[in-house]
Amino acid sequence: MMSSIAFIDVEADPVSQRILDIGSVKGDGSSFHSNAIDKFIEFLKGTQFICGHNIFNHDLWCN
Repeated sequence: MMSSIAFIDVEADPVSQRILDIGSVKGDGSSFHSNAIDKFIEFLKGTQFICGHNIFNHDLWCN
């Protein structure tokens, strides 16, 4: 069921560890593009799976 998948990509500054931008597309065609984490969490509601672009080697380094 593709409608319960969200594909995400996070752009972060490695020095400040600040999120610069979050891009996401859901299987139902809806999309998100912002750095507002609260709005991103709202966008993800109802999503069963998240597929991240380079999430393990790049995005999860922030402590």
